[in-house]
Amino acid sequence: KHLLSFVMLSVTFILIGYTSYGIIPIRSGLNPTIDMNNPETTEKFIKYINREQYGDSDSDREKVWKSNPSKRKYTSTLDFFWKYQVVHMYNRYFLWQFVGMDEQNGAWNWRYWGLPLLIGLIGMVFHFRGDPKHALAVLALFFATGLAIILYLNQPDPQPRERDYSYVGSFFAFSIWIGLGYAGIIEMIKEMMADKSKKLKEIGTPVMAGVLALLMIVSPLQLLSENYHSHNRTGNYVAWDYSYNLLNSCEEDGLLFTNGDNDTFPLWYLQEVEEIRTDVRVINLSLLNTDWYIRQLSSLEPKIPIKINEAYLERVAPIPWETRDVTLKIPENLFKKDSSEFSKNFGPLPLNQRKEIKFKVTPTLTYGSYKLLRTQDYMILNILAANQWKRPVYFATTVPQSNLVGGLQDYMRMEGLVMRIVPFKNWRIAPDIMQANLMEKYQYRFNDPSVYYNPQTIGLLQNYRSPFIGLGEFYAHEGKKNELKALLEFAEESMPSKIIPWTASQLRNRKYALQTIYDPAFTDSLLASQSPNTLSVIARHLMSYRQFETASRILENVSESNPDDPESISMLLQLYELSGKTEKAVAALEKWVVQNPDDKGAKEMLNRYRDRINK
Repeated sequence: KHLLSFVMLSVTFILIGYTSYGIIPIRSGLNPTIDMNNPETTEKFIKYINREQYGDSDSDREKVWKSNPSKRKYTSTLDFFWKYQVVHMYNRYFLWQFVGMDEQNGAWNWRYWGLPLLIGLIGMVFHFRGDPKHALAVLALFFATGLAIILYLNQPDPQPRERDYSYVGSFFAFSIWIGLGYAGIIEMIKEMMADKSKKLKEIGTPVMAGVLALLMIVSPLQLLSENYHSHNRTGNYVAWDYSYNLLNSCEEDGLLFTNGDNDTFPLWYLQEVEEIRTDVRVINLSLLNTDWYIRQLSSLEPKIPIKINEAYLERVAPIPWETRDVTLKIPENLFKKDSSEFSKNFGPLPLNQRKEIKFKVTPTLTYGSYKLLRTQDYMILNILAANQWKRPVYFATTVPQSNLVGGLQDYMRMEGLVMRIVPFKNWRIAPDIMQANLMEKYQYRFNDPSVYYNPQTIGLLQNYRSPFIGLGEFYAHEGKKNELKALLEFAEESMPSKIIPWTASQLRNRKYALQTIYDPAFTDSLLASQSPNTLSVIARHLMSYRQFETASRILENVSESNPDDPESISMLLQLYELSGKTEKAVAALEKWVVQNPDDKGAKEMLNRYRDRINK
């Protein structure tokens, strides 16, 4: 009877647990707007539970290690397992929770004095001493939701994001021991007091109460004080604003391709919950490899134009593909409209401009001799062909080049946080639209110094700076210094560099170059603060903006500090050539030849410049 009761109780609890999955087909049967995997049938439900859309991971640890791009960091499979999968992917996360995390580099440190870890270890010992059976159960939970998951998942290096959430069950189990640790400490104090004098026994109770109160207050408060800043989301509007700005980058009824979860789900929230820009159809490229998502795109409003037969949807998979040109015809009315807009800023179109776009598409997957095109790439081409330019098509700037279908990126125009498909090749920027989006439509709530932004967020926010710099370069080439000054000042006011640091050095150097155009005095601060390599890069940008005087001044400074650098002297000579300063070129070459008497090329160039002066 006891065994039967135990078995039936166990089965009952298992059934209660698994009934939670019942909500999945129930919810799917209501056909919500976001119906992941559409698990309404038994077959689809099992595929959903088994996560078949993500593919199979190789369970052989040796193969995972050998296929690893960074395997040279490890000497063997065992070394890879221990250093990466155990130490980096579990121990580090465990110590984050109970010792402390360094916000700057993600490592753990001892600034909490390790109190939670120490109390937890005391609790574990106390538990095994007092109730070994139940302690073993907690240990099983601790192991099964921690190191056992490490063994099961067999994670490759690198991972796309931190995975500490995978082991939260293990952290919960250890937290049980932290709770028992307090009881263990009180028990130890009782044992210490048991054999002491009557006077000590009288003060024992207050002492125990004080120690318990101290531990229960100091340890949590210390954790709270250390972690509150990095975990507090008050005033952090990055996700909301980025999603709002992405949607409002699109014209009415636009089609917006996004890359993955992070640039899709926040947009869906704004559309479904706050009903913002519901006319824009967000198309997730990661999900575009599945039949259920393609069906939803073509059946739910606002519907996506798709021309595809049912037979393909029954067996969605990469298709055989050889490198070929893809051609899309341009309607007459669109050709006239966009050619007029193009000519306004960049002059007339080439005489041989055709009313079509043509770009090369190469296979994106290769298996032995088989060359294939991913489903998502095929669907992009399908949607573009079916759309026939009726609705504007955009790609979020978060979509990597590898997902832009070959030469299609030659027909993309930056309009802020999005790239728009346009009918003319190399039409890189729409200045009026960019200016309106960046300075009128977008909202920026990044100027509160008390808000914590982690490194990943700061990296994402650089996507705002790329269009600012791109538009600034257009103003620089056009000689519009006032517009350039207003643009860069607005960018700094909206995203102060003290709060959101510049993480991309190339972007920052382009900004420095633009800043010198409207503020020549800024050059002095650059010469005093930047390295010769950085100054050379800035000068190269200034040359492209035809700012020869400022570029010459910077390179002359670089040449004085690095007289043996052939690249800086070569750029300086090119500048003198462009600005017609032959005498300065001769002086620079004479100095170089004295220092490098074996440089025959420099001597020949010097003679040519001298002949030019004599003539």
